[in-house]
Amino acid sequence: MRLLRFCCFTFLIGFSVQAYAERCAPDMPSLLNFACKKGVALPVGLGIEHGGKADASKNYETGIEPVAMLHASTQSTQFFIEGVENGVRYFASDRFLFSVAARYEKGRSESDDPSFLKGLGNIRDEWMGVVEARFSLIGNYDVWIGGRSMVGDKDIGQLHIAVVGLGVPRVSKNVDLELLLWSTWASSAFLNRDFGVNQTQALSSSYEEYSAKGGHRALGAGIFTRIDLTERWKILSEVNYESYNSRLKGSPIVKSGRNNEYEANVSLVYVL
Repeated sequence: MRLLRFCCFTFLIGFSVQAYAERCAPDMPSLLNFACKKGVALPVGLGIEHGGKADASKNYETGIEPVAMLHASTQSTQFFIEGVENGVRYFASDRFLFSVAARYEKGRSESDDPSFLKGLGNIRDEWMGVVEARFSLIGNYDVWIGGRSMVGDKDIGQLHIAVVGLGVPRVSKNVDLELLLWSTWASSAFLNRDFGVNQTQALSSSYEEYSAKGGHRALGAGIFTRIDLTERWKILSEVNYESYNSRLKGSPIVKSGRNNEYEANVSLVYVL
């Protein structure tokens, strides 16, 4: 299941509502800070995910996944392990933070692929380097801008994202929301990993060859939510939607599948 691949890394102008901002600043649903800049936190729990089996897939599935993270923080530095992404964040000031990380980008297995991808073979997993920065414009990251880039080897290429966030009125003191609108750009290698058909793949499938040029990939929207049931029990959720650039409709994969996708995730976690 390929859920929430893009909203978790953003170039963002956002409004975030924070219930525990004074103790855990900065504390955004799209950037978790359970250790509150001092100490160690181990959030564990279960999540329900719903989304496409692959990019452009018409086949959607729902599954239950375990949740386990680790945050170890000092006043200015946070080491984090969050599923497929692990690294360090540096809180340079009350208004600026940046992070560097390694991300494990999952590929595809033809045996698990939906029918419209049969004959295209396996896509191997890849490691990518990640750099991200965020700068608060108003309040304690109530309005902020930032940027994120993912860079891998020649087989996977690069992905860059630009996002605009709109404020969501506070529902209650225990509910934090971020509403995001974003745009993504990718290298040709990254686009062809999902939507390209090379000569070998064309021979083993019914598709014509297709190679995408680097450039704009998609427009999307999403909302991040965190509900603090108690000091330790939390509900985390994400809902995202993306529409691919019209030029990618030339891909036989997009033609045979969808030119958009949506994804949703909700998790109940306990912070040890």
